[in-house]
Amino acid sequence: MARTQIPTASYDRLLLLDSAGSPLSHIVIGSPEWYKWLQDEQHASFAYKSESGNFTARREQLRRGWYWYGYRKRENKLHKVYLGKSEELSLERLSLAARALSGQSLAQENLKRRQVVEELLTTIEPADKRAALDVSDEVASPHKDDVGGMVASNKYYLLSQLTPLVGRDQEAHEVAELLRATHVRLLTLTGTGGIGKTRLSLQVATELLNTFADGVYLVLLATVTVPRQVPIFIANALGLGEAGEGALVERLYAFLKEKRLLLILDNFEQVIAAAPQLVELLARCPQVKILVTSRAVLHVVGEQEYPVLPLPLPVQDQVDTQVLAQSAAVQLFVQRAQAVQPGFRLTAENAATIAAITRRLDGLPLAIELAAARMKVFSPQALLQRLEKRLPLLTSTTQDVPERQQTLSNTLDWSYDLLAPLEQRLFKRLSIFAGGCTLPMIEHLYASLEQALGIDQERSLLLDDLTSLIDKSLLSRVEQEDHEARFFMLEIIREYGLERLQQEEDVAEVQRAYAYYWQQQALMSEKDMDRHQDQEMWRIRLEHKNLRTALIWFAQQGQWDDALKLASALWWFWWAKGYIGEGRRTLEWLLSSAKEVSPFWYAKALSVTALMIVLQGEYKQAIALAEKSRVIFAELEQEFGQGMALWTIGHAYVMIGEGEQARTALEAAGALMRNKGHRWANAAVLERLASLARDEGDLEQALSLCEQSLAIHQQAGSTWGQARALWMLGLIHFSRADLLKSTLALEACIERAGRVGDRISISYASVLLGVLKGLYGDMQEGGALIEQGLQLARDLGDQRGMSWGLTLLGWSYALQGEYTRARECQEESLSLLAVTNYEYKSFVAYALDGLALAVVGQGYPAWAARLWGAAQAVRQGGRSVPAIPSTIQSIFSEFVQQARALLGEEPFKLAFAEGLTMTPSQVLQARSQAPLSLSSASIPNNEESHTAAPNSTVLAGLTTREIEVLRLLATGMTSAQIAEKLVISILTVNTHVRSIYSKLGVTSRSAATRYALEHKLLP
Repeated sequence: MARTQIPTASYDRLLLLDSAGSPLSHIVIGSPEWYKWLQDEQHASFAYKSESGNFTARREQLRRGWYWYGYRKRENKLHKVYLGKSEELSLERLSLAARALSGQSLAQENLKRRQVVEELLTTIEPADKRAALDVSDEVASPHKDDVGGMVASNKYYLLSQLTPLVGRDQEAHEVAELLRATHVRLLTLTGTGGIGKTRLSLQVATELLNTFADGVYLVLLATVTVPRQVPIFIANALGLGEAGEGALVERLYAFLKEKRLLLILDNFEQVIAAAPQLVELLARCPQVKILVTSRAVLHVVGEQEYPVLPLPLPVQDQVDTQVLAQSAAVQLFVQRAQAVQPGFRLTAENAATIAAITRRLDGLPLAIELAAARMKVFSPQALLQRLEKRLPLLTSTTQDVPERQQTLSNTLDWSYDLLAPLEQRLFKRLSIFAGGCTLPMIEHLYASLEQALGIDQERSLLLDDLTSLIDKSLLSRVEQEDHEARFFMLEIIREYGLERLQQEEDVAEVQRAYAYYWQQQALMSEKDMDRHQDQEMWRIRLEHKNLRTALIWFAQQGQWDDALKLASALWWFWWAKGYIGEGRRTLEWLLSSAKEVSPFWYAKALSVTALMIVLQGEYKQAIALAEKSRVIFAELEQEFGQGMALWTIGHAYVMIGEGEQARTALEAAGALMRNKGHRWANAAVLERLASLARDEGDLEQALSLCEQSLAIHQQAGSTWGQARALWMLGLIHFSRADLLKSTLALEACIERAGRVGDRISISYASVLLGVLKGLYGDMQEGGALIEQGLQLARDLGDQRGMSWGLTLLGWSYALQGEYTRARECQEESLSLLAVTNYEYKSFVAYALDGLALAVVGQGYPAWAARLWGAAQAVRQGGRSVPAIPSTIQSIFSEFVQQARALLGEEPFKLAFAEGLTMTPSQVLQARSQAPLSLSSASIPNNEESHTAAPNSTVLAGLTTREIEVLRLLATGMTSAQIAEKLVISILTVNTHVRSIYSKLGVTSRSAATRYALEHKLLP
């Protein structure tokens, strides 16, 4: 009987035959007709022919449905390859299968089939992963003496990956190189749950398909709970038949003995006791290598550990979309968000928010993926707000992932349940530490609990339990030069630990012991300022979050004395580190909330609040609070407290130019605090008196007082104190026109301030040093230093520092002939000074002088004369407002002469005299006015016709530069394009953008653009 011919697919077409075998019609492969034909149950096979090779395709029924397989007989063996379901049989897949089954030499076949299988796997759907494991399985009957049986060619036991690996290129390369190295046989990828160990291992396996001639196999161990079953699961993955446990293990060793093969053992942490069996396997099978993924280190001979870390996070203040788009964490979020919301894109409006989301999630891939899935419901901003509590939100309804990975809590439950009871207890207690801790801190916590609870806390086991938590990826240890090593938890893990801690009976005692420990540390640091100031500065900086957490706990418990005691001990830290705003907000909150506070701690809190306020430039309010504090301290007969309050009062009077009141307060402060055991207090009084003498023009007295202050700080070894005294010394030498000594002092100030992180001193000193560099002729370096100091002030939110930087930057621009920029700087500086009603007279005078320089260059000689007159009025109105240093004054004189020449001597005098009668606000509004005694014809035409830049009081208080940036922003320019257009740095552009958003009360580019359109800023 004649054999029935089957349809033939040739290249891109299926040829249909009639009953006689004659051509009937054809169907294009990949067309709807093609897939309809495949799904017809009466069509069970077809032949495929192409340049890649020939094979026969057959439709077969398995438990989960119908699947197509390709067959070809070669060298007396029938070879088989998985094709997929009917809807998956594309022309590309048929071509790949033909290549896999083509008859070539064994070496060529192995190489090509690995590539083919890898490509096939990338297209397989999750529901078909089990079927995919049979790819390239040979169905010829095995020889009876072949231990491997039918798995002799099953070399690619891997799961397909449906999404690309993001941000792990370096790790994948490093792990692959380790596995290629001859000395590495057992490599363990460690890391907390959700870090991406399994995904990384599969990527590495794909890259190593050509390295291991006998295959790469994935062994899933998540469901294994009995360690002795691990070899059985390995054997099953290799396809070895059923047998007794002992016999099967021996067959496994025999099968692997000569094989050059890689085993990937996934989720090993719950069968960690099976690790010695891996060592035995490697010893008996010398060419086998093992890649393990585990939340815990195996601790066996020959193990090479490779910690998998969270994805790198974007920089905190970065707002440039192009830069943020390069962040792996941001890329992963966007990729997964697009999976649930195809139209989602990273934009200038949402980039910074998405970056903040990834930071909130510690760069943990699973957390990022779970959060991104919520984009179906939330906007990025709403999602960020809800992530204040991370765990409830980080859940998934995805059905094809293990239950332990469907919520972040499940993932962490898995890790927690693997801990011994004492390890669980330590894990929960360590979660109370915000920002990490050291071993002595942990020991102190346990000792306190032992005393409070009267129960042995088994402290002798702490080191072992601590090591175990590190090994199990719930804790990390970071070395710190010259400091104790610190132990950290990811914030997500810490949040989970805190939830567990809340369920414990002794949670209140743990919190109490923690809070009182940090209160004690803060008080000791304040006391040790003279002896160990540098050390205490760094230590408190490291414990900033812990101190804040303890303070909040005291407040929540209504323990107001304890809260104020802790907060008021941190004044020096807030000052030195530039956290003035935080200090003020904290103290004002406590003072407004506190009830039944003891007079002493109330008075100290008032005094420290006044100090924070005076450092922010609000002098009159600071004086009132400090005086209230002084009165209470006097009633309590606390001399040192009175002295601190008087120091703050004296400092405020220095800043507003009230010399007599300043001197009286400072001298009284010095008398009260002298010989009280605080050398820093005496030095601080001398430094303020030096500043007062400089303002009054007694430069030699100022120099003497400042040198005495510096000497005290040097004797005490106080680096921060030296930095502050050196800043004042540099300013005094600048006023004395000794530029070399001023430069040396300022450079020394920056060096010492850098050692302790005193950003305020660095900011002020950098600005003045920049001016000096400019006077030496290096305008480029000088400008860079000024901008660096100004940016620091902006970062700190220091308005007085910003005004200082802007004023001196404006001077620099004016001296370079860049009058528009100079004017913008001075107008912005004066707008900042206006917030405090121009109380800081010396800066007001400097800024008015600087603005006069700029407007002379722009052709406004009459307005310049008025500005100089107003600056002089400010100096005369204050009893101790410093004049322009002689070095600068000689340069300024050239601008004065230019104004006189443009305007004429008499009109100049009249305009100057008019300025003497004006307040700063009035003179800033007077730019279009002529001197009262002149006719309009007497004023140069260029001044009448010149259109001034928008006033800073218009358009929500935007400066001229900010308006310019807003215009360009509204046209769609990126930060980089704006920077290029305005010839400024991207950092400066981003600073302007943040300021614009803040002043306009908007949070997005589109809202800012709408504002620009409404106010007709676009051409």
